[in-house]
Amino acid sequence: DDPSTIPHDVNRPSDKPLALVYVGSTAPPIYDVSQLLKTAAALKDQLRLTIITREHDWKRHASVYHLPANVQVKHLSGQALADELRLSDVAAMLFADSEYRRFCMPLKLFEALGNGLPIICQPGNAAAEFVEKHHLGWVVEARQIIDTLRNVISTPSIILEKRRHCLRIALDHTWLARAKTILDTLSSNQQHSTNQLPS
Repeated sequence: DDPSTIPHDVNRPSDKPLALVYVGSTAPPIYDVSQLLKTAAALKDQLRLTIITREHDWKRHASVYHLPANVQVKHLSGQALADELRLSDVAAMLFADSEYRRFCMPLKLFEALGNGLPIICQPGNAAAEFVEKHHLGWVVEARQIIDTLRNVISTPSIILEKRRHCLRIALDHTWLARAKTILDTLSSNQQHSTNQLPS
């Protein structure tokens, strides 16, 4: 994809609600989305949140959550999921800290990246380290989430800048790019081994 071309209304006016999206399980404690829902409630007129999760998963855990009026839950996959991501502004990965998250790199992070979605997440996990290293969004403590999103909402150019950057970085993290890295490494090692053989 050409990073200068973003498949989405990038000229979002500052008075239009921010389209925040979360894709994944909602099963506590590892996938507890309570923090995300509290954030949506605090920004009710400035943000709309879409939670995309499996239907059976949601039915099992929905009773533990209270959904603010600006939150929708959808059960999408394939092209419908891709279309929803293209209509979003920012991807959310806001979870409580856990041992599992310190080493787990969510596949949804790369899905968001491939769609040019900047990511907001909390520190102390593998995803946050990746986001921070590559400047793919905002790594913030829980107490800073609402203020950070308010700043993003009031400055639409931030989203455009981050989206273009995410698309550029995504080109380095496709399966093809990763396969090429492996082949280059193997080729380099083989050349090194050959050079070490006695003449």
